Amino acid sequence: MSKNDFAFFINSLESGGAERVVVNLANEIGDGIRLVTIWPNKFYTLNEDVNYSSLLSKKSKFIFFDLFFAFFKLVLLVKSEKIKSLNSHLFWANYINVFASFFSRHRSICTHCVSFKSKFKNRSFIKSVHYFLSKYLLVRSCSHTFKSLDMCEEYLSLFNFKNSSVIYNPIDLASVYSKSLLDVDMHDIDLLDSNYINGVCVGRFHPTKNQSSVLNLLKKLPDNYRIFFVGKVNDKVFFDKLVLSLGLTNRVFFLGEVTNPYPIINLCDFSISLSLSEGFPNFLVESIALSTVPFFYNCETGPKEILSSSKILNIEYESGKLFELGFLINNLSYNDIANDITQVLGLGYEVDDVARLKFLKNLDLEIISNKYLNVL
Repeated sequence: MSKNDFAFFINSLESGGAERVVVNLANEIGDGIRLVTIWPNKFYTLNEDVNYSSLLSKKSKFIFFDLFFAFFKLVLLVKSEKIKSLNSHLFWANYINVFASFFSRHRSICTHCVSFKSKFKNRSFIKSVHYFLSKYLLVRSCSHTFKSLDMCEEYLSLFNFKNSSVIYNPIDLASVYSKSLLDVDMHDIDLLDSNYINGVCVGRFHPTKNQSSVLNLLKKLPDNYRIFFVGKVNDKVFFDKLVLSLGLTNRVFFLGEVTNPYPIINLCDFSISLSLSEGFPNFLVESIALSTVPFFYNCETGPKEILSSSKILNIEYESGKLFELGFLINNLSYNDIANDITQVLGLGYEVDDVARLKFLKNLDLEIISNKYLNVL
């Protein structure tokens, strides 16, 4: 099968982990590979040899109207371009991909990027819609790929998908290392000031990413601890008020969307995530790559699978466990987490270099790209 016979498909190219992975895969494969999105939002840069197209010119207020028109346009695109296999990422793109395959007869491959249970914790109409579509529509997909083993097991238990495989997210180490050395505008904030211990939290602001808990945790840390948030803040007024009420005005910095977060991660002493929902967290992998000590909450999938791939260090902690690759938080007690962060960093803990390189070797961008090509 030639590269012109298949394509990647995702909701959009706005800032986010799944979007960045798809862009990296397309750029690595190159040579005319096709990348299709539902909406034209574009944060990441594609190489010139990637054949990019968007089904819709803008996003309307009514998502189901958008999905309806995108479905018809996708069927026409697949037929006109003679696409034989389409690999979609994220819920909406997956639904459209499988439904369109009934009419265009292409081979649909769905990639699942987040834990269903943690994404839809509470009973709601939205959860019911996604459950119905997953159970009765996505089950018709030719094959499924998952970002982690835990996620694969979860979906199989919920929906009994067939032809499933696990493909971890890739990392382009050469690019990460080179970009981490570039200058970054920190608005006159000195990350190298030895009077402060700096933490970084990367990700779009969304309830499941739980940035509000990171702020409450910072309140329990010593006054010389600061945290830099990288990612689009959807409700800036709410978070500004929360920062003010917690008395953290001089210890919290919202940097917004940043095209190159690697210098910030590289210069910070630790990374922190209390996210309630993940797939295979890129931020954790990048923290490990740059030897920035990670403290990550043990949500449904991802962090445990990554950190426990290394040896556990036999030291007792109140909130979690310390591994060679970082700290896995098992409870959301702010006092316990704060005590453990100060203890781990106070002991001079560093990410184990041998374990780090061994883990990252399996995530090489070329290796992961070939795995996707084999599935297609």
